[in-house]
Order: sequence, then C-alpha cells, then structure tokens
Amino acid sequence: MLGVFYLKTFLYLCSMKNYILLFVLAFVSSCTPSLSEQDKMLQKDVKRLSVEVNKLVDSVDQHVKLCDSLKQEISIMEVKKNVYQKGKTPVYILTLHFQEHKMELSFDRISFSFNVPVDEQFYKECKIGEQLGRGSRSFKLMHSGDITIVGKRIDYR
Repeated sequence: MLGVFYLKTFLYLCSMKNYILLFVLAFVSSCTPSLSEQDKMLQKDVKRLSVEVNKLVDSVDQHVKLCDSLKQEISIMEVKKNVYQKGKTPVYILTLHFQEHKMELSFDRISFSFNVPVDEQFYKECKIGEQLGRGSRSFKLMHSGDITIVGKRIDYR
C-alpha cells in the first residue's frame, strides 16, 4: 500500500511539474515578440535608417557643392588680387560660340567663336556649357541659331 501511495504522489508531482512548466512556457512565449513582430520592428528600423542616410547624403552633396563654389570664388579672388597688385584693372571675358542650324541638307552652316567682355556679376553667374541665346533669323524659315558659353577668363588692362 505504501508503494502505491508513493507512486500516486510521484505521478501527482510530475503532473504538477508539467503544469508549472507549461505555465512558465506560455508566460515566456507571450512576453517575447513573435518572429513576425521582430521582423516588422526591424523593417521599420531599416526604413527609418535609410531615410536618415538619404538625408545625410543630400546634406553631404550640398556641402560639396558649396565647397566647390567657394573654391571657384577663391581662385577668382586670387586672380583679381594678382591683377590689382600689378596696378591693372580686371576684365572679365566670356568666350561664346555661335552655331547656325538649318533644316536643309547643305554644308554651308555658320559656326564661329568670339570673346565678349562682361561685368563681374554676369561673369560669376555664367557657367561653361550654358546656352545664352536661341532664336531664328528674321525672314528665314527653318533657320535658327544658338549661342553657348565655351570659356571664361579674367584678363587685365
């Protein structure tokens, strides 16, 4: 009889142990986020970080452009300083290129380059490769031409 009592007590304790173990497992699994929830959190973090990276890249690009423009302005100031040290006045010169366009198959198209002195402000605003003018010749159908900046330099008089 005593052996049966011990056996029943042992089985009862084992079943209680299993219940406690199941309860602990259920509690722990409910507290930890599931894998899909972790994936969602990680995806949100990745999106947030990619937005921050894009903002930082844009900021770096803006700073690089600012540095380039400041370097260009420094070089212009150095040239002006050298001109003034020689006792001369600076002359800002743009080299322009004119190209005529025709809608016919002829080889007599007009194309030439020329230099034009400009004021300092206009010189600073112009960029090489920029198109200044485009238009058509009066009384000529299908003829047009454009003027493009092909060079910039500072001379002195």
